[in-house]
Amino acid sequence: CNSTDYFWQQQQQLGSSNVSVIGGINITAAIPDYQYPTLNKRLPDGTELNHQYERGDEYFDDSVPFGGIYIEYINSVVKISNGDIQNVTF
Repeated sequence: CNSTDYFWQQQQQLGSSNVSVIGGINITAAIPDYQYPTLNKRLPDGTELNHQYERGDEYFDDSVPFGGIYIEYINSVVKISNGDIQNVTF
C-alpha cells in the first residue's frame, strides 16, 4: 500500500496508548453476503452458513451472529481501541 509505520512508531514513542481519537463511537456495519471464510453465520447446532447457502431468514436474524475473519478483525480493533470504539453492530 506504499506506506510506512512512521505514524505508528511516533505514537508508540509518545506512550499515548490511552488517547481518544474518535471519541468512543458506535459503528453500524452492513454485511453484503456470505463470503466464506471472511463472513458467515453459525447456527446454534454448529452449522456454518456460508456462500453455499441461500440467504434465508437466519441471515436477517440478529440472534444468529455473524462470524469469520472480517468480524474477528473488527472485534480485535475494538478491543485494542481501549474504549475509543464503543460498539460495532453487524
